Amino acid sequence: MFPTIAIVSLLISLTPSGPVSFTELSQYLKVIASNGGFPGQIACRDVNISMRLKKHGISVDFRSSVAWASTIDQVCKFRDERKFVICSDPEFLEFGACMAIIREHGKPVLMLNRKNYKASGYLLPDIILKEAKTS
Repeated sequence: MFPTIAIVSLLISLTPSGPVSFTELSQYLKVIASNGGFPGQIACRDVNISMRLKKHGISVDFRSSVAWASTIDQVCKFRDERKFVICSDPEFLEFGACMAIIREHGKPVLMLNRKNYKASGYLLPDIILKEAKTS
């Protein structure tokens, strides 16, 4: 449990400006996916993102309960499959994404939509629930 807390604390303390880096993002994705029966694996339909995930030690597996969506269409398809959908655009939350990972005031922020989260049936690690802003 301690390594998970240390990873999340380290990521939250980072303060560069701009969008969340893929290195930061991949660490969050690993922690989030750790509860889904397919640790270190994420469903993803975007070939470019899939390649970047693989470079950061995350396998792409459509059986995973956690999915990365790059478009609204992907959000809707993964939502219909009852996956915990993560994206980088908070506007996707209204279309069924469960979490958007963005940068606010120089820090990564996890934005969780409780309704979509509950509908996915996924169980997030407590450390992520404690850090997430909910709507």
